[in-house]
Amino acid sequence: MAKSVIKKDGGQEEFQVEKLKASIQNAAKEAGLDTAEINQLAEKVTTKVMEVINSIGDKVSSSRIREKVLETLDELDNSVSRAWKDYDKKYKS
Repeated sequence: MAKSVIKKDGGQEEFQVEKLKASIQNAAKEAGLDTAEINQLAEKVTTKVMEVINSIGDKVSSSRIREKVLETLDELDNSVSRAWKDYDKKYKS
């Protein structure tokens, strides 16, 4: 399992599954899902992302995590995927 995330600026930080889950929950909340839907979606997406992360090794790029999150959200709930992208556009561009 990946233990380190390589950030866009080249820095590294410890992988934190709760940080990933919180990001998914925030996007789902922004998309208007109710609490049960938010938690269910966060679990599904986190499970899919963890499958990829577990197969990679000690380090994974933040862009690879983002790619898998968005791919999974596109499959499960497009409105949450849009909310995630809107947040990125507004705060990370």
